[in-house]
Amino acid sequence: MPWSTGCRGSCGRLARATAMAVPLALSTLGIWSITLGPDAGATTPGIAFHVSAPSTATAGARIAVAITAVDAHGNPVAGYQGAQRLTFSGPARSPDSTAPSYPPTIAFSGGTGYATVSLTDAQTTTLTATQGPITGTSAPIAVSPASAATLYASTPPTPTAGVATVLNVTATDAYGNLATNSDGTLHFSSSAPYAVLPTHGSLTAGIGSAGLSLETSGPQTLTVTDTVEPTLTATFKPVLTATTPTVTVRPAAAATFELRAPNRAVADTATRFTVTAFDAFGNVATGYAGAVQFASSDPSAKLPSDGTLTRGAGTFPVTFGTAGNQGITATDPTNSLINTAATVIVGAAPATTFHLTTPATATVGDSFDLTITARDAHGTTTGYAGAVHVASSDPSVMLPPESGLTRGAGTLPVVFETAGPETLTVTDPAEPAVTATTRIMVSPASPALFQAYAPASVKAGTPTTITVTALDAFGNVATGYSGTVRLAGTDPSATLPSDAVLTRGTGTFRITFKTAGPQTVTVTDPADPLIATGATIAVGQRTATL
Repeated sequence: MPWSTGCRGSCGRLARATAMAVPLALSTLGIWSITLGPDAGATTPGIAFHVSAPSTATAGARIAVAITAVDAHGNPVAGYQGAQRLTFSGPARSPDSTAPSYPPTIAFSGGTGYATVSLTDAQTTTLTATQGPITGTSAPIAVSPASAATLYASTPPTPTAGVATVLNVTATDAYGNLATNSDGTLHFSSSAPYAVLPTHGSLTAGIGSAGLSLETSGPQTLTVTDTVEPTLTATFKPVLTATTPTVTVRPAAAATFELRAPNRAVADTATRFTVTAFDAFGNVATGYAGAVQFASSDPSAKLPSDGTLTRGAGTFPVTFGTAGNQGITATDPTNSLINTAATVIVGAAPATTFHLTTPATATVGDSFDLTITARDAHGTTTGYAGAVHVASSDPSVMLPPESGLTRGAGTLPVVFETAGPETLTVTDPAEPAVTATTRIMVSPASPALFQAYAPASVKAGTPTTITVTALDAFGNVATGYSGTVRLAGTDPSATLPSDAVLTRGTGTFRITFKTAGPQTVTVTDPADPLIATGATIAVGQRTATL
């Protein structure tokens, strides 16, 4: 039956019927086809959109979204067709404010149209399509971040030279979303020539951090590069001011501590570390009012007493006493699950003395090693690299010039020339209080010659005494000499002693000359003719006896 000005059964409002055919149930048998205009959705009740989108998407990537006009029973409205303007809503802008991309119009055919959409915010969202009262919303769409495009590095704006700080690194995609799909390896560099930087760092789900220390004052830069993706790099220059954003989220109860300590410290020098309480979601537990108890693997460490945190954080001093890798822990004594630990590389304290090592004894003329070790008050070898001066009680000793130590230690050659108990003293010329002395017993060398002592003149027939001493090449009495001494002379009538052994290098002999005039006495070692000497004595006439 053709449509007339009358209305059979129930019918809706119709207006400008030019572009759409919508099946309606009328009172007479059969299907009546009604042609509706472009704004049919505004005048035809019961029509909705069914929005079908992929369950996952990548930020910035295009996805196809199917939009179908359906009646109240879910059947496609085949007459909904042609170019239609729809309004889209739901997905948010990306962190860098890039808006989602939607088509200006959609071509519908048989009730269905396809829209190419680009979402930029990495989160789970839904997409709603609207045209007047006609609307529809998709199932949730999980939007993942795109590949990492930028690294951001940040650190406290005004770090103190020599005090450890933390560099935080974040990887984002081209839309400012955290690149949770980035697990790169980081390399660090700085304009500070004496910066203490970690060897490497890593990104886990787009986030990384590293402890470091800048030791050169003035404006400095820190550069972070992803070694897997070298195009990803970030340079951070500390500034003089910084703005802290306002946070309105109230944290939960404290669940753990975080302890931030410098990578390195020096024994006997106070350093500071920070303890922060966090809730289970990583927020600072600003309301935490419990106590913090400290312990260390260093038995000589001077630790703070139990302390409290202010708005969830506190800074505390510690003075390590033992060099090496030392651990420090912070624990809530009422809840052992709230704890944390850190390891600090502790360097030795400044040198307070030298430790000297020598042989127990030495021999005149023989070189031996003097080992010098700079130690701190705890007996730990330091990294001392200054010059040392060596002095001795032996005025003839052969000593090296002032020398520097390497990593707090050094070995120098020494040659004594004087026998007997001698000393070696090592001093830091710049710090005279840093000194040490060692004693060593110096033995004479092997005998090199004899020395004979006799009176200048004697009377013939009168016994006289001659003293013989064995000397080494440096003039020391060869106390260890055990050879045989033989005396001979130019007076064939002289009474000479038998061969004899010296006692500790010295012996006394009696001789009687019989012939007047200058006479010579020769002292030799029969086994070593090189050890010899002679003495000339004037022998006078025997006095007549009446």
